[in-house]
Amino acid sequence: APATGAELKAFLKYAENYNDGPIAVRFPKAACDPESLEKDVDISSRAPVVSGHGKDVAIVAVGAMWDAALDAERILRNDHGVLATVLGLRWIRPLDQRALIARLEEADHFVFVEDAYVHCSASTSILETLPSHIKAKHMRTFAFPTETIEHGTREEIMDEYELSGPRIAESVKSMLYPEGKIISRAAGSSET
Repeated sequence: APATGAELKAFLKYAENYNDGPIAVRFPKAACDPESLEKDVDISSRAPVVSGHGKDVAIVAVGAMWDAALDAERILRNDHGVLATVLGLRWIRPLDQRALIARLEEADHFVFVEDAYVHCSASTSILETLPSHIKAKHMRTFAFPTETIEHGTREEIMDEYELSGPRIAESVKSMLYPEGKIISRAAGSSET
């Protein structure tokens, strides 16, 4: 699930040279900077790409949701004092699940963000395979509901379905601070 034009280019080159059976590459639906196509990207690691080291929440971004997740992380940190880690999933299958679990163990909570329908999504598939102590930290999967999506610009649609950085940040903040209370599963309590 490439997040950028450069990653898509690298995955297509990988697919061209892959001879061990069928392969699928998810095309990012977001626009890319043409200059980014000049970059060489190493996609050999199946581990999540990591940005930040916050312990409050991990934002697991599938493919093209990387930029929205980074935007949400910045808003949470700067506007609400919430420290987040963004984990970008380039690979869905095979995925370095041990690396993902290790990162999720470091966070109090986590959410998935994916520009796909929530049912039968990569996020849902990955969530089903996580150990129960990690699943207990899952707060929400941000994805499209199983309904017809009205036409509009990508920005309008993403904002409408809480898939833009600001909308993700607002929802995460509301889940962490319902009625002004900080929820901490690590501490097992609520405090004001």
